[in-house]
Amino acid sequence: MGSITSKETVLGTIYEKRNNAGDVLQQVGSIGFVKEYNGRSHFVITDLLGIRNNKASHYLNIHLCDSSYKVKEQAFSALKLFFSFIDLFSLNKSFVKGFNDQEVKSLKQFLKGGIRKGTIWDMDINTTRSNKTISIYLGIYRDFYKNTLNITDSSLHKKSTLQITNGFGFLGHTEKKAIERYDSNPKTKRINKAPKYIKLSEYEKIVTLINNKYTLRDHIIVKLMYEYGLRIGEVLGLTLEDINPTEDDQIFSLTLRNRVSDKPSQHCKNLLIPQYIYQYTENEYQTKKIGYEIVYIHYEMKEMLEEYIVEIIWDERLLSKSKKKKENLFFKSKSDSITNEENLFNKDNYYIFLSHLQYLPLTQGGWNKLLRNIFEETGLKLDITTKKYNLSHRFRHGFAMNKVKEGLTEIELAEALRHSGTHSVKTYYNPDEEDYILLLKKQKESWNTNVPPTT
Repeated sequence: MGSITSKETVLGTIYEKRNNAGDVLQQVGSIGFVKEYNGRSHFVITDLLGIRNNKASHYLNIHLCDSSYKVKEQAFSALKLFFSFIDLFSLNKSFVKGFNDQEVKSLKQFLKGGIRKGTIWDMDINTTRSNKTISIYLGIYRDFYKNTLNITDSSLHKKSTLQITNGFGFLGHTEKKAIERYDSNPKTKRINKAPKYIKLSEYEKIVTLINNKYTLRDHIIVKLMYEYGLRIGEVLGLTLEDINPTEDDQIFSLTLRNRVSDKPSQHCKNLLIPQYIYQYTENEYQTKKIGYEIVYIHYEMKEMLEEYIVEIIWDERLLSKSKKKKENLFFKSKSDSITNEENLFNKDNYYIFLSHLQYLPLTQGGWNKLLRNIFEETGLKLDITTKKYNLSHRFRHGFAMNKVKEGLTEIELAEALRHSGTHSVKTYYNPDEEDYILLLKKQKESWNTNVPPTT
């Protein structure tokens, strides 16, 4: 029994076969470089003797000619490994015919890397790769075979067809879809992902914690996102003049819009972003759904905002104790005024949500750090891998899911979410196992109710 080891050199990764005594029996490796030619990046792969791999070159520079640099770079890395494997195990004849099952298995073990015992060769390769990366590389090899050797029936290309249930869709129907899977792709473990939305019970825990340990500002922010569907940027961009009365004494409105004075983290999505103050008077900026949006809030929400603004931010006693806070508030937290009219608070226009310590406009980074602590303290799952559903947007997803459970149609949900159409609202329908169980129970109750009694 011998061993296969890897070592990094200035040329790239070199693989060595050694006998039991540690003597080098063989040294192989596919190395490469990138050069610029006529404004294009040209990828070249050679062996250790400098002999160019024409098949790899054709695939990278001709077949992938119009692909992005990232796609070419990934294929470049995959093919260097592929041809190192072929040379290491003397598989040139098998390669041109297409690998069999055993050769595919050996290829996957080689790609996996790390330290492992074998029946003939032990392996000690520095780099280890995930199953996801291995599947990507195998996909590149399949495409390489197809487009350079016209091979589509090797063991790499074998597929199985699965019938899966797509679950209860937005309108409550069940459908099955056929999905093809390559047999050679390694199975990936199901990751216990963080849920995409905040449930009502979780929201109640968050509010209880905030009321006990955090501030009124934090309560208002999560309330605006969860109960009214605001995005965090829309919340942070709110100013004093954006809170307005309506004809109903119990209902107030929030005007969402972008200003020249806004930071990017305070922008409202899908609304015009003005570059100059004179744009405030233009028709586009004054048009609903283009220049601004309206969200209606209950009197209770307005009272919370008023308490925070008047008693906490604009408390003269607090401001008199800190010259720095007062300077930041008056000079760095002031925002452009669109209406130039007196607002509810008889002040010039300022951003509403400020940091506690400095009285500067609250940033998304500062808010996210605080919200992560809140999630951890209430036991909410965090998505530590992608961070896609960790923080603020999960409240908006919760708002949408609550609307779906209330029975809103796609058109009504699009309106509630302030979307221009219904094509994107399905992304907000993310039921988990608990939701499916409840739905199934409701369906069963409905069936039992509608079944006529036996006579």
